[in-house]
Amino acid sequence: MKKLEGKELYRRLQEAKNAKRLHAAAVQQNVTLKKLVEEQEKMIALQAKQIDSLEELVESQKLLLEEFKRIIFGRKKKKKIQDQDDDGENSDGNSEGGKPGKEREKSSYQRPIPANVTKTGTHEIDCCGTCKTKLINKRPVEKYIEDMVLPDEKENPLKTVEKRLIETGWCPKCRKQRSPETIGGAKVQIGPNVRAMVAYLTVVQRQTYSQITNYFKDLIQINISDGEIAEILRQQAVRAGPEYARMEKRIAMQKGVHSDETPWKTLKNADGNYAWIKTGTETMDAIFSLGKSRGIGNARKIISAENPGQAGISDDYGAYDSVFKEHELCWSHPHRKLRDLADSDVFAGESKSRCKETFDEFKKLYADIRDLLNEKIPFEEKRKRKPEFMRRFIRLAQPKDSDPKHLQKIKKTLLEKINNYFVCVAIEGIPMDNNKAERGLRPLVIKRKISFGSKTGKGAENLGILFSVVMSLWWKRPANFFSAYADLLA
Repeated sequence: MKKLEGKELYRRLQEAKNAKRLHAAAVQQNVTLKKLVEEQEKMIALQAKQIDSLEELVESQKLLLEEFKRIIFGRKKKKKIQDQDDDGENSDGNSEGGKPGKEREKSSYQRPIPANVTKTGTHEIDCCGTCKTKLINKRPVEKYIEDMVLPDEKENPLKTVEKRLIETGWCPKCRKQRSPETIGGAKVQIGPNVRAMVAYLTVVQRQTYSQITNYFKDLIQINISDGEIAEILRQQAVRAGPEYARMEKRIAMQKGVHSDETPWKTLKNADGNYAWIKTGTETMDAIFSLGKSRGIGNARKIISAENPGQAGISDDYGAYDSVFKEHELCWSHPHRKLRDLADSDVFAGESKSRCKETFDEFKKLYADIRDLLNEKIPFEEKRKRKPEFMRRFIRLAQPKDSDPKHLQKIKKTLLEKINNYFVCVAIEGIPMDNNKAERGLRPLVIKRKISFGSKTGKGAENLGILFSVVMSLWWKRPANFFSAYADLLA
């Protein structure tokens, strides 16, 4: 082997030294690059999560925008009716306005013949109006005109004024002035019919103070102030108090109770800015509580105070979980959510198909249970089918990878609350939806949009009593409401 000497040795040693230095630098650079790659991978993963979150947020915003459009403009109407069910809905959940297969009778376009005729007018004819020839085979043709008497300054058929001469006398034995009725107070007072009409206009017609004032001024020619209206409502609420208490006891004796809540703004001296409703499963009685908070304590106090063991029907608001021992969740809420997803233009392709498929399965299950509950067979026979329905429920609620995020969330909630959806098949007399409470709240929601709430907690409390008594009575006896209301307050 050739011995390295001089310049060659130096060159070789220099190359080895450089290689060692470059190797160390390369090793260090490799470590740095590995750390950089790891950081880039973490950043890419984070960005992927952010993209998923943004896509989910965009999806949520699109769905929210669709919901706002439905609220403002209503649902889209299908041009062609296909696969329509008995309840008037298509397989995609859109109502097409009315029940299918039933033509409207011609008589429904005409006004019915009035039961009470106030006067009869005879219109005779002897000869032809053109040629003056005497007519033969004459016969009367019945026609009716429904009209009203309009008030004016000279005559107002709606207004009555009674002048009372109340005799008084001195009792020498008691040494007191006596009279057949109380003679204190203002010289001109408002009568009981006007007071009942104020309660009716406030609750049933949802009118404001100014509208009530204009009604009495224009039609009855009675001037009534805001202060008088407020005092009348207070007095009517006091007189309706005993019936309010009786209604609470009647509702507590029923198998189940529907409940719901809605915002109700109360400016001062109130527990909160919400209104609650509870109504039994067997009667039209409904209790309204206004100016309350939305907390669990209020839910227990308002909904189940009279009967803590009573079964309840409500939406999925968390406060109800600790209120009812047996809690039936409303099927209409997930039905509407799934229908909106199935109808949504946000999804396409497989996501759209999954939403449509899930809604169709849920809708069919909903209809089958509803039909079973309406069948006139022993309830024990209905209860036996509960496992079958639960298996179908679990199958349709199982999440799949192709499900969009919102559908996965709905399915997860359904599986977590599965037992609460089948109380209706376990306990006789419990319905599967909370539509009764939601319909009962509708007049109050309209009232809120017109009047914007109450000024004080006491005013909200009085209005809650009146809404409970007046609306319940009007739902039960609309034809003779005023006489029934007078008897109730007597």
